[in-house]
Amino acid sequence: FLGSPVDDVNTENRMHKKLLDEMRGKTRVNIGPAFPRWRTLRTRLGIRTDSDLALVLLDR
Repeated sequence: FLGSPVDDVNTENRMHKKLLDEMRGKTRVNIGPAFPRWRTLRTRLGIRTDSDLALVLLDR
């Protein structure tokens, strides 16, 4: 007797989440103590995502 369909879905969801986490980890940058300043700047400029803020700063 194999696992139930619910078990199969849960396993598939876990595998998908793991893949997404691994992909996200490849683009992650640790800015350490500058993180509060980063968030403040992002809010002040009205930018929604970290990647959009990074592009704004790189394009300056």
